[in-house]
Amino acid sequence: MSQIAEQQAADALAQQRIAAAEAAARDAEAARLARLAAEAQR
Repeated sequence: MSQIAEQQAADALAQQRIAAAEAAARDAEAARLARLAAEAQR
């Protein structure tokens, strides 16, 4: 594989990891808000 193709593959993998981390952060925030809402209803 050429150097450019390797760099593009590494960039794509990094973008996937960033997207996964952002999704996990959103999920964690949604869970936190759901817990707060449940506690507020008690």
